[in-house]
Amino acid sequence: MYSITAKKLRELRSHLVEKGFKVRQHCCEYFLVRNNQFVGVLSLFPSWKQALLISTKRPEAEKSAAEILQVIKEIFPELEVEFRN
Repeated sequence: MYSITAKKLRELRSHLVEKGFKVRQHCCEYFLVRNNQFVGVLSLFPSWKQALLISTKRPEAEKSAAEILQVIKEIFPELEVEFRN
């Protein structure tokens, strides 16, 4: 079973904040805002080795998705990431 440490979850949050996102985190779920626009929700499912990014269809969200996906892959390379828009 794949496990994610609290330290790694904080690291993910910190990286997203450094990239300019406002982040509300609840365990393995992140609500993302950028430039006062809701961008989407990122959910991690460590038991299944998966992550899901659900993005709004706003232009800001579409621009941000690539950055979010890159951060996830840097910190959790083992996770398979699904993107929905």
